[in-house]
Amino acid sequence: MKMNAWKAALALSATGVLAAAPLVWASTQSSQKATYTYYPSIVEVNGQPLSTPSHIAAQDPFGGSNGQVTAFLPIWYIYQALGQIGVKASWDGTKGVLNLTTPSGMTVNDPSAVKAVPITSGTMVIEINGKPVTYAPRIAYLDEGSRGVVTTFVPVYYLQQALSYMGVQTSWNGTEWNMTVSNSTNGSGQSSSGGAASGPVYETQQAMANAMWQLFNSLPMFNPNHPLVGHVVAHPTMAQVGATMPNPNGQVTADQVATWLAKWAAFAVPTSSGSDVGNVEKFLSFQSSDDPFTWASQNDLFQGAGITDSNTALTTAQAQTVLGNLQWWLYGYKEQNGVYTLHAPLSVIAIDNATGYTNETFQQDLAQATYFFDRIQVWGDGKTVHVDLPNASGTNVIYAVVVPNPAKETYWGYGYVNGWNVPLQGGVTLTFQNDGAGFNVSVSGADRAKHTFVTGYSVSYGAGLPSVSSDYIS
Repeated sequence: MKMNAWKAALALSATGVLAAAPLVWASTQSSQKATYTYYPSIVEVNGQPLSTPSHIAAQDPFGGSNGQVTAFLPIWYIYQALGQIGVKASWDGTKGVLNLTTPSGMTVNDPSAVKAVPITSGTMVIEINGKPVTYAPRIAYLDEGSRGVVTTFVPVYYLQQALSYMGVQTSWNGTEWNMTVSNSTNGSGQSSSGGAASGPVYETQQAMANAMWQLFNSLPMFNPNHPLVGHVVAHPTMAQVGATMPNPNGQVTADQVATWLAKWAAFAVPTSSGSDVGNVEKFLSFQSSDDPFTWASQNDLFQGAGITDSNTALTTAQAQTVLGNLQWWLYGYKEQNGVYTLHAPLSVIAIDNATGYTNETFQQDLAQATYFFDRIQVWGDGKTVHVDLPNASGTNVIYAVVVPNPAKETYWGYGYVNGWNVPLQGGVTLTFQNDGAGFNVSVSGADRAKHTFVTGYSVSYGAGLPSVSSDYIS
């Protein structure tokens, strides 16, 4: 495999991973815990880099005193990679079960015999469609990429063994872990019942619509007594919003997905005027673009799916990624190993009363505010909260974080709440005590010279870290 320059440099920095890994035993107050060295990695699908997690290495306990040193990858990045080939992974840490659900049409050749191993905190079983295919060791350790949160590390050797039963080819050279899906096995779901594969399987319009409306209908309803609790004022059907399917069994395109979302939102999202309900053009005039596909793209609906053209037909793997992004958008956050990445809420935002701003400026600033809001990360232990604000220098974006203190009737704040001459544009991680009042985070476009806000998002988060809740996440 030909490596790019950055991949070659990363590989050089990992020299020695295949040799015995340094292993130091550190004493704690409660028990002896292993300390591992982190090594750089590249996770790839069909030769395309997907993520760059740090892996660890340890002696394989299944090999006894002669066990070889093997590499362990953090489980979340495995989830992410498997999703790209249409395989859904689920992990039950209590039972020690990693189950891999294959897409329709993928041939699985189950092993003839599987030697069971007792499940402990250091062992696990990998299943395919609910059937055990291999037992493996596991390690609970800090994920270097998740702000020091403990996660499960899975051994590459045993994972590759399990994937081989699905016909997925894998390789590991100490730095790069690559999954290759051939036309004959087609991890995207292509049928391979003895015949020649004709290419990837695409999601149908009907299947995508069903999945989207299932997500829509799961959202809580708007409560007039608590106007910021809940997302929607209605649960309209596809027929009610006028979302059509020219061919229910045909391929669904990115433009169809974005248009259905806009049509649904025009009915479901609270607006200032009841007469605007169902008016898609009016709804989009309060968004970052008048074009549904552009608006959806700016809100990261197609993030990680490799979709940049509205006419792109979605494969089953891409559809899974898009649905995951839609849930992130609708719920307002996604979680990875205790770190929450926020998402700008699906809401109607009008142009502020500042003079001299055109609709074009409004949309440009809202697009910028959306981008940076979607990259705010929050984590904590229930007592201490950390809020990471990405660096927005060179843009019109400004931040404000407000932490009320009801007992003292005062607040702590970052950004414009303390005046315009303090830092406003992020590039910092804020840390404060969680006294039960939560916090409010705002991302806005602004004319700093005029001290005028153009537009932005303001969302309040409750005190329930690490279970983030907010006025838009109930």
